[in-house]
Amino acid sequence: MDGLQAEIEVGLEREDARGWRYTVTVDCDGRRRGFDIRLDWADHDHWTGGTCAPSKTVHALIATLIEHEDELDAPIPNRFDASTARRWLDTLDDEVRARM
Repeated sequence: MDGLQAEIEVGLEREDARGWRYTVTVDCDGRRRGFDIRLDWADHDHWTGGTCAPSKTVHALIATLIEHEDELDAPIPNRFDASTARRWLDTLDDEVRARM
């Protein structure tokens, strides 16, 4: 989705047994979308080494996915785990880290 400006709001954070779950709203190209994203401690540490807030990691993740959605095999689902998203885009790890 090159050239599109996305407004991303990382909302409610809920802790679970091995990480966090976030409610995220994205306004992009006149379209509002909602996501429920789970971030495991292992993925957070993989991308940030624990140096950034998990909410910032989720923001970087969804921003990267939105930017590359036209390259994915399917639209981004409304509910997903960050570890699953790592398999959707070969450059995801590097791009999330670059946004941190």
